[in-house]
Amino acid sequence: MQYSKEGYIEIEDADLKNLSIFFGGRGLGKTYSILKQRVLNAAKDPEFDKFIWLRDTEIIIKKIAAGNSLTQPIENIDHDFPHVKIMKKEGNYCFVMDPETDHPIIIGYLMALSTFHNARGISYEDVSNITWDEFIPEEGTIVKKNQGAIFLNAYESVNRNREFEDKLPVQIIFLSNTNDIYSDVLEDLGVSKLIEDMMYNEMASYRDPDIWIEFLSSEKFYQQKKDTFIYRINKNDKFKNMALDNKFNNNLALVKKSVDFKGSTGLLTVAGKYTLIQLADGSLYYKLGTWKGLINYDMDNDQEALLYRLLFNDKLRLKYIAGQMFFDSIYTQRKMLEYAKI
Repeated sequence: MQYSKEGYIEIEDADLKNLSIFFGGRGLGKTYSILKQRVLNAAKDPEFDKFIWLRDTEIIIKKIAAGNSLTQPIENIDHDFPHVKIMKKEGNYCFVMDPETDHPIIIGYLMALSTFHNARGISYEDVSNITWDEFIPEEGTIVKKNQGAIFLNAYESVNRNREFEDKLPVQIIFLSNTNDIYSDVLEDLGVSKLIEDMMYNEMASYRDPDIWIEFLSSEKFYQQKKDTFIYRINKNDKFKNMALDNKFNNNLALVKKSVDFKGSTGLLTVAGKYTLIQLADGSLYYKLGTWKGLINYDMDNDQEALLYRLLFNDKLRLKYIAGQMFFDSIYTQRKMLEYAKI
């Protein structure tokens, strides 16, 4: 990564992995940097390097398309940047290069996860990258359920079996503020634990051959932002943690990464993958993983889910209120509280 003289982040394409996840405050330049490179790559080779710019809903997509607000800031700063306009072509919102000429070229697609399956006539063979901007929505936004499964299906539609033919997989880039660590997508992709461990151990970066996760940092940028009016008067610590400190606000108080199971008793299994354990001191502990011989409550079965709540809700609620219920992760905590309707 590099930084401009103003402190804006510049993410190098050479550093990207098959899955790259970037967390950073508003205005840091993550969207600008990633989108600029997507357009430049596609402009050079639209037969191979087209991209998909993904957002949650069709409503957001229509607003972006109407304002043509994505590439215009880049064009205003970089006068050598290709002229690109978002236009509707054959029913799909597209990034079109040289739109006013006799030979406009589609170099990318602007799509919504919620209506991805409605795309018309796109083969995706020339798509090399999917970037999902603001994949963790802002607080108060209504999020469609099962986003992880929906994204995986969308990715499969684009990637197909290209790796069987010794081709590179379609790269994934996720961009977000640190609004909420909980995400169906991160859980289903198997990286939620990595990110939670980074948060738990105050790590800013993680890399392996397939994955790059980065909490973007620019001391110069954040210091300048801290000195602006709204942040000088701001008294909302939760907002400040996200916008200035680039930290999730999720409470880790009930998360225990390491537990002594000596003298403990397995009570039951929930949803076929979570175990409720009574520890030696009488407190309860939920963990991802199963113990043999325990009854399982299938939470996709209405009768079993209702029975689980009737038998255990009062006890679980009292333990939770008393601070005697713990979890191996924020994800387990969120899921168990949801199941128990606490």
